[in-house]
Amino acid sequence: MIYLAGKVNGNKNNLAANLNSRRKHPVKFSSSDGSDHSEHLWGFGTYEFDDDHLKAHVLFEAIGQIEECDYMIAYLDTPDSFGSIAEIAYASSLGKDVYMIIKVEDYYPEDETLHKSGMYDAYWFVSNFPHVYAITVADDNKQRVFDTVAQAESPIEHKLIYAMMKNGMVRECTAQLEIDNYRIDFAFEKQKLAVELDGHEYHKTKEQRTRDSKRDRKLTSLGWSVIRFTGSEIHENVIQCRDEIRQMLDGIDGRTRNEQATD
Repeated sequence: MIYLAGKVNGNKNNLAANLNSRRKHPVKFSSSDGSDHSEHLWGFGTYEFDDDHLKAHVLFEAIGQIEECDYMIAYLDTPDSFGSIAEIAYASSLGKDVYMIIKVEDYYPEDETLHKSGMYDAYWFVSNFPHVYAITVADDNKQRVFDTVAQAESPIEHKLIYAMMKNGMVRECTAQLEIDNYRIDFAFEKQKLAVELDGHEYHKTKEQRTRDSKRDRKLTSLGWSVIRFTGSEIHENVIQCRDEIRQMLDGIDGRTRNEQATD
């Protein structure tokens, strides 16, 4: 179960349905509130509470859902999401992994008056908690980052995402991109680089390896480059794997620039 904190594009139910339509394995999403902070339809159905008791019920719901979730995605698109900051802190204290997606202008405010007010310090503070993986995004790619994080389905996918969040590469990739009836684990569409992670369970037989080879040939025929990592490689040195991806991306960009210069 994925716990959604923050205002996730204003409509968590539709977002969850959209993500599950593209995941290989649907997942349950939970939250303390609905599409806005007045309806509260998401966390506890259509119950109605008066204002005096609403906050207490939201708090109770949030605590229970966070304790049950596998990990949290905190999507912070306002500078005063103090309730979400508390949710992140609680999840961190339980050892839950938290993906913290925050607008870059809120994390690094240009307005010194707002910066000195202290409200932005809370974002920085909680982003440095254990198990919290923060990434700053601009409006034009925040949805893609959210989709990439929410569609990760295996421990090795999560581990690579953690690594890519540390150097910002997660902003460039798309998870579970469908190409000619094939679903790519991580795709860098600009450079047409497909990154495939071969977990032991799904890539151990001769038939599965043959299928992978056929898949790679098809992607190559469509102009894509393919790089594969085994689960062992990801677990043993995910940073090296991430850096290999970066080197391939830089190499493709370099060749493209040379070809353009030649033309």
